[in-house]
Amino acid sequence: MLILAVLGILYQGTVILLFQPAEEAGNGAKRMIKDGALEDVEAIFAVHVSHEHPTGIIGSRPGPLLAGCGFFRAVISGKKGRADNPYHSVDPIFVRPSR
Repeated sequence: MLILAVLGILYQGTVILLFQPAEEAGNGAKRMIKDGALEDVEAIFAVHVSHEHPTGIIGSRPGPLLAGCGFFRAVISGKKGRADNPYHSVDPIFVRPSR
């Protein structure tokens, strides 16, 4: 609403600001829907921080944008070896995610 007022655009209606919790875990939107946050909502315009846009630019388009949350499970196995022949071993430590 403040942006519209600064631009001199008159708007009649209700504006609801939503701040999605637990986005990274993938359950924030489900909880918001369950709690009724989207009842009687006609349109949603979302903003997401992105390195692809310069400061002051907001990207948008109709339909889903940056929508998705996935999970996977990985089983990582190593192969034992000896200090005198380390090239015969597989060290699973090198497969771990970096911080």
